[in-house]
Amino acid sequence: MNRKLWGFSLFLVIFIGVIWMWNGSTDAQEEKSAFSPKSSEQKQAPSQPIEKKRGQASSKPVEQPEEKPKKTPPEKKETQEPAKDKQQPSDKADSPDDPDQVDHSNDRSASTPRVVYQGPSTSKQVAITFDDGPDGKYTPQILDILQQKQVAATFFVIGQEVRKHPAVAKRIVNENHIIANHTWDHSYLPKLSESRIIGELNRNYREVYKTTGKKMSLMRPPYGATKGIEKNLYQQGYQIINWDIDSRDWTMPSPVTIQQKVFAHVKSGSIILLHSGGGDRSRTVRALPGLIDKLRNQGYQFTTVDRLIGVSPYRE
Repeated sequence: MNRKLWGFSLFLVIFIGVIWMWNGSTDAQEEKSAFSPKSSEQKQAPSQPIEKKRGQASSKPVEQPEEKPKKTPPEKKETQEPAKDKQQPSDKADSPDDPDQVDHSNDRSASTPRVVYQGPSTSKQVAITFDDGPDGKYTPQILDILQQKQVAATFFVIGQEVRKHPAVAKRIVNENHIIANHTWDHSYLPKLSESRIIGELNRNYREVYKTTGKKMSLMRPPYGATKGIEKNLYQQGYQIINWDIDSRDWTMPSPVTIQQKVFAHVKSGSIILLHSGGGDRSRTVRALPGLIDKLRNQGYQFTTVDRLIGVSPYRE
């Protein structure tokens, strides 16, 4: 009996202990589950501000670099550069050594035709012109006669001859005659390209300016040939001067024949063609004194082409 009672008591004690231990583990799990959300929130709470800071830090570089390049001044500098380039040609235009960049503005009257053959007939004036010089023999003789007769003339010179005879070119200017462009080497201009035509004029222009300091604005095309190129020549800043009286001294007739050619057609405003170079001009030299004297006796006065038609012979 005592043995059974003791065994029952032991069983009861063990049974109560097992129940107590099971209740304790259950409570522990409930407490653990009850505190686990708070602990996860505490661990996640610091991570949220960090992510926000990263988001803000990354957003600033994205916003600012996109706006700043649009507002930076380099783009304005690029738009200003062409303006400087446009000003450079005008600076070169002020340099008479560079006829390619010369200012093509002229004092030509709006009523003056592109190609002039004679001046106005309002006054009894004529202009004597000489082509194809200067040379070292006949041009000085012609200058001597003009000086003796007190006559001013217009000389349409060839650039390569100016280079050969610079002293004669200087004398033309120093004795108050007008020096004008007759191209570099007496080429037939209508058969040349536009660039070649400009080159013929510019090369002569440079040579004359270097030798005499004059910036020519009058020109005469060789052979008087202007067909199809009048506009081109005019746009280069030149007044084109031809003639209404051809003495045909280039055919080397007698001095009397040269004079008769002129006397037969002369009138107020006439532009007379003679030659001071380009061949044997001895007959022209002999014809010139009598030609001047007889025209004076007929009441004609002598002037230069620019004064006859009222234009400037030189560029500013």
